[in-house]
Amino acid sequence: MSFVKRLEFGNYTLKFGEKKVLLDMFDEIVMPSFLEMKYIRKLGDNSEYFFLDTELIILDDNAEEPVLGIAGRMVKNTKLKRDQIFKEGELVDDKDEMESAPSSTFLLILNNHRLILTREVAGAPTIQNFQSTSQYCLSQAYKDFINKEFDEADDAKKKNPDLSE
Repeated sequence: MSFVKRLEFGNYTLKFGEKKVLLDMFDEIVMPSFLEMKYIRKLGDNSEYFFLDTELIILDDNAEEPVLGIAGRMVKNTKLKRDQIFKEGELVDDKDEMESAPSSTFLLILNNHRLILTREVAGAPTIQNFQSTSQYCLSQAYKDFINKEFDEADDAKKKNPDLSE
């Protein structure tokens, strides 16, 4: 049976504390977390997940509330290993590996927190892989944001020691 491409849909709820949602921290955290290969989630020695060809797109340019999305690809860069093959009627030791990078295309609609994903080839990243990879990238972008805020506050305090904390 050949591989069949299917659209998969999911909800993508993201909150920052009690009051802020995905679009509230878009410029500071969300978009930087999806930038092409900025953050790479590594699994063991042979696999890594990252985003590629990401871009902000306008799905509806309504002046009151435009509908925005992040579109791109998610790549699973890995090495497939084998220890043996079946040759001429018997199992034969044959260690080898091959690089593979299956990908999925996604659209994350920011206004309603909907995710649309399609796996481009067999073995491509799933919605669950998207969730765990985006969570990793978001946490890294959040750390970078907090560190930047801290450094800026620390620099301001050094320039003016009378500033309150």
